[in-house]
Amino acid sequence: MVVIPSHNEPDIAPLLASLSACDMPACSVEVWWVVNHSVKASDTLRAQNKKTVETLCAHIETERSSFLRWGLIEAYDLPSKHAGVGLARKLGMDLAAARLQQVGQFTAPIVNLDADCQVSSNYFTALDTHFKRYPQTPGASLYYAHPLTGGLPSEHYTGITYYELFLRYYTHGLRYAGFPFGFQTVGSAMAVRADVYGKVGGMNRRKAGEDFYFLHKVIEQGHFSEINTLTVKPSPRVSDRVPFGTGKAMADYFQDTDHLYLQYPLAAFTALKHWVDCLPALYARTPESFSAIDELPEIQALDPALQAFLKAQGLHEKVQELHENTTHFESFEKRFFQWFNGFRVMKALHALRDAYGNAPIITESLRLLEKMNHGVVASRGAHLSMDARDLLEIYRRIDRNTEPFLLK
Repeated sequence: MVVIPSHNEPDIAPLLASLSACDMPACSVEVWWVVNHSVKASDTLRAQNKKTVETLCAHIETERSSFLRWGLIEAYDLPSKHAGVGLARKLGMDLAAARLQQVGQFTAPIVNLDADCQVSSNYFTALDTHFKRYPQTPGASLYYAHPLTGGLPSEHYTGITYYELFLRYYTHGLRYAGFPFGFQTVGSAMAVRADVYGKVGGMNRRKAGEDFYFLHKVIEQGHFSEINTLTVKPSPRVSDRVPFGTGKAMADYFQDTDHLYLQYPLAAFTALKHWVDCLPALYARTPESFSAIDELPEIQALDPALQAFLKAQGLHEKVQELHENTTHFESFEKRFFQWFNGFRVMKALHALRDAYGNAPIITESLRLLEKMNHGVVASRGAHLSMDARDLLEIYRRIDRNTEPFLLK
């Protein structure tokens, strides 16, 4: 089941053609469009959504695929408090989960896509193969690549190059630091098993960042995976539909190019790595052996900004709680990462960035590659002529060749 939220989309024909041209998998597929707007939507937006529905209905009328079935949810006049991409995804995913439950396909995937994307021809076959080959995976992050050339002004492709480089740098920074949730969380490139969807409470109604918060709940189930054999191709266009994400990042880039040139410094990820490396020592020290956790030498050796952040997050009480509820290091570590999750890590990175300042993404992403021992940039002086496009291609190749399961 594929769910596609659509809100004020000027042209859905490329995605319709892309999906219809896909190779046939060894299963049937339903694609549900959720055309949506709030009760406060303008007449212009309503007219665009009406045009979208007409285009979709005309396509359904002429489509003769042997495996694709199309569905439409017209989610109009939604409450303005909740109307947005999170609610649109939720409406479609709730329906998909119910339909899969009705036919007994409890472990079939519910896949998210966006209306301005295109996909590779093996999109459905790769999804089908992956979830059959790895039935234990609760969900997956799908490989994506924004187009870097095309009919838009060149500035769009420069901006999206920097933005995607940042997304990949951020994920690899988490992996370098030792966090078990270093996965891409892109709403147009994610999948979850139907039974797991219900287990984690379904999709949220956030107007932005819904993918990040939802996927981290799925990742916490363990055995999360990546599908790097297909490609989702999101649009690099500017958009004001959500307060952050690709479209907003592109809009900010045109207002201030430093918005994408400067990002988290590698020193922030290194500080987090030192923190993760402390876990065995924290487990070995029982709460009775210290009166205040910030007195421990392992904590005192951390970056001062990180120490202050951890204290504000109630680290002392949390470590005591972890000790009270675990009997071996593996469970201690698992519970720790459920607390120090993706959202808290992001807050920690913000605190460290406030202390260090931003740094050029080209310099930092290159240094991270060297830290991770990727020899592709190790030749003497080769990096001096590298630009964002070169580095992005390197990160893409690394991700394309990554094993489906990075961490337990």
